[in-house]
Amino acid sequence: MYKNIFDEIVRILHYDYAGFQDKKNWDNPEFFRKKISTSLEITDYQFVRLVQDYLLDFRDKHIIFKHK
Repeated sequence: MYKNIFDEIVRILHYDYAGFQDKKNWDNPEFFRKKISTSLEITDYQFVRLVQDYLLDFRDKHIIFKHK
């Protein structure tokens, strides 16, 4: 489940994000995918933190990810 959500976030940032052309190759989604797939049990909190860490690669304070 988390891998699918993460893949969708990556897809949005690579194709729909306004700055995607300027920030191409700034991120390393494989690093974060490995963390998701190697975790036996990942909590909601851990996933949110992981996505937030991934988003830092874009150096854009307008991109946020929160748990509701």
